[in-house]
Amino acid sequence: MKEYVRYLSVGDCISVCYDYTDTDFLYLDFLVQFDSVGSDYDRWIDCRNCNEFTIGGNVSDNIRIDSANLVDQNVRVRKVIDGYEVDASNTKYGVEINGFVSREQIGFVRHGEFISIAGYSFCLKDGYAYTSKKTELV
Repeated sequence: MKEYVRYLSVGDCISVCYDYTDTDFLYLDFLVQFDSVGSDYDRWIDCRNCNEFTIGGNVSDNIRIDSANLVDQNVRVRKVIDGYEVDASNTKYGVEINGFVSREQIGFVRHGEFISIAGYSFCLKDGYAYTSKKTELV
């Protein structure tokens, strides 16, 4: 049996195979899931005058979430022609786009679609970021 060491990040998987047949007998996806914080999207944040904004736990973020899971982390959202470019390179656990963990550092969201960071969900539409009033914003 061969031994390997590799550091895993969100979106990686582990596969253990039989040596001669290359058939998997163990397969694990490394995903991090957070409990959802509200899902009613009854709070809207006007971002129409921002070409780019950040959502996270930093003091300097445009939309700041009060959460220990987001200390020194954020998602950068940039307006593009058909929606938004979402840069998750400054997150420890990545970002979910429409409920799926993105394996890419930079993703694309159309108007009316959803992003989630550490369980805090936002709907981005027509220059507004909609979220729940249960989301603890600072």
